[in-house]
Amino acid sequence: MVNLLGKKFVKHNYVIHDVIRPIFWDNSEIFWWYKQNMVLVAPESFEFNFTEKVVPMRNIVHYELFENKTRSLNETLRILNEIHRGKKSNSFYIKLLLYSLFGFDFVQKIKLLLIK
Repeated sequence: MVNLLGKKFVKHNYVIHDVIRPIFWDNSEIFWWYKQNMVLVAPESFEFNFTEKVVPMRNIVHYELFENKTRSLNETLRILNEIHRGKKSNSFYIKLLLYSLFGFDFVQKIKLLLIK
């Protein structure tokens, strides 16, 4: 996401500098999406007076996002393995068939009608 923005900023003579993320990267009180995307945008001609080294924008994924995606993928693989081995209930397979034929929204509307 930041790289896409970086390309747009360059067109207007702005540069993204990765000087803020290292400060907050390991702070558990800040959500990962802020830690991953918190950067400084400045005109190309801007002179920095930081004691830390100013580094150009880096493509990097925050480890909390990586862990979340890994957990989600592992859960999906577990469910797919159960489906492949036929370990799910009959109602699961019927729902899966209905969702694939008619779509999620349609099946949800039918469920609401049946409940009433």
